[in-house]
Amino acid sequence: MRTQTRLLGTISPMKQFRLSNFEARFDRVILDRGRQYLMDRRVTNIQEGSPGEFTAAVEGSERYLVRVFLATGSMEPADQLVTDISCSCPYDAGPYCKHEAALLFVLRERLPVTPNETDRASRLAAIFARLTRKELEEIILSHAGSDQIFALGLLTEYDADLRLSIRSELKRFTDRWGLIEYRDAFTAAGVFDRLFDQIDSHLTRKAFRPAFDVTTAIIEEAATAITYTDDSAGVMGGVVCRGIEALRSIVEAEIDDDLRHDIVKYVERTVDSDQFPDVADWGLELWRLSTAAVRSEEEYQHLLNALQEALPPEKPESGFARDYVREQLLLLMTQLMERFGDQEQAESIRQENRHLVAFREALLSRAWSEEDFETVIRLAEEGIARDTHSPGLLKQWRFWALEAYRAANRIGEARRTARDLVLAGDAEFLTTYRDLVPSDGWPAAREALIAEVKTTRGYIPRVLPELLVLEELWLRLMELLEQNPYLVTEYGDRLYPRFPGRVRTVWSSHIMRQARSTGDRRGYRRIAESIQHYAGVVGDLAATEVRDAILLEFPRRPAMRDELLKAATPRRPDQ
Repeated sequence: MRTQTRLLGTISPMKQFRLSNFEARFDRVILDRGRQYLMDRRVTNIQEGSPGEFTAAVEGSERYLVRVFLATGSMEPADQLVTDISCSCPYDAGPYCKHEAALLFVLRERLPVTPNETDRASRLAAIFARLTRKELEEIILSHAGSDQIFALGLLTEYDADLRLSIRSELKRFTDRWGLIEYRDAFTAAGVFDRLFDQIDSHLTRKAFRPAFDVTTAIIEEAATAITYTDDSAGVMGGVVCRGIEALRSIVEAEIDDDLRHDIVKYVERTVDSDQFPDVADWGLELWRLSTAAVRSEEEYQHLLNALQEALPPEKPESGFARDYVREQLLLLMTQLMERFGDQEQAESIRQENRHLVAFREALLSRAWSEEDFETVIRLAEEGIARDTHSPGLLKQWRFWALEAYRAANRIGEARRTARDLVLAGDAEFLTTYRDLVPSDGWPAAREALIAEVKTTRGYIPRVLPELLVLEELWLRLMELLEQNPYLVTEYGDRLYPRFPGRVRTVWSSHIMRQARSTGDRRGYRRIAESIQHYAGVVGDLAATEVRDAILLEFPRRPAMRDELLKAATPRRPDQ
């Protein structure tokens, strides 16, 4: 770490300079690299602590901490004095590094200009008035040539063909095959940042039509760029999502009827386009926005027909994604129908599609709120019969059935359902099952349950040890733990006061087996954590013995020794 400044509290003298023209203090190469870091969006986690103190993380070969101190005063924030600056990187070939330059670029761009500070603007206006058109063009072109953000801002703000400007900027990141590689995807996605700033500006001024034009350009061009981008990190997809969220902001604003109508038409045209990626979530979100935009009866009927045409056909062999899209579009249709008073048709769709999860859930919730427990039971039993091969749904329908059986005082069926839930591995229903069994019949029911759990599975489910804990069958739990040593990390602390010697034997042997099957530093950290846990239950001395036994058995594993020795074992409260 360089020590010229006060990152860790040591103060060295430095000559102050203004943030507005800090470039005069930096080497040109350092400035170019800092500007590239800005373009690559490597400056993250910017925070202001005390007034004028800014910190940020800058991603270089490692992650470095940069801190800047600005003198607070009457001057506009973007023109304040830099009184101190520091970075945790090892660079010492000059007074300032590229990480510091990157943060200064960000701060100067983000810090606001005080509205009443008009002197600079007036002076610039006077200078521009004296310059010829050619001189102004040369100044602008020169600045645009060295500042890509400034250039893109001009293009996106004043170029009549916004989409062409976006494509031109994205083309700079394509290789000779016309593809954007993974390492360039992040910077390419940054092309759209200035456009989102434009949208925010339009929304602030309630200029909703220009905001709509920019938003649709972002959505379409980013969606197209995904087709030739290695977007493994999802950054370009994130741009599309941000664009859709921006469109939502427009829909939720007080917009005129013409714009609302255009939004509805835009959604219908876009999701039906062959050029728009077939991403279910994007299409559905656009349909939801269209639904929210509808106001008139004519728009309602038009959108209802469009949703009907967009419905994927229901086929037995269709996959989960297609079924999900169909379900969500049907939900939108019922919501539209209810908004426009067509309750009967909405109810018809719900009943016809109660085999779909969302509709069954809605019908169950309504029946429960109406205390129509027989309808809840019927719907839940239908779900149980239909979704036998879907454990998550099966548990959900069984839970509905259990609660309805209990509410309807159908105790026998409730008991059977609770038992089914326990046998499916849901230990949370053990107490419920026990409460539903007559007290004199519980011992026999418990033993039958234990026997069935042991014989119906090829492994020990969580239900079995939890049942032994619930019943306080500690000896049987100890025997189970000796047969299945991996359980010691979860149940050793409960058994140790009762069987200290046996628990220590099982636990120490388990840790040794871990050590023998591990060969990397991450695994060594897990062993160290296991030893710490062991020490917290049985004491430091026993834990130290296990640690020393491991180090003795593996003397040529320095990484293991390093991890085990630096992990201090905690003391028990009674030691």
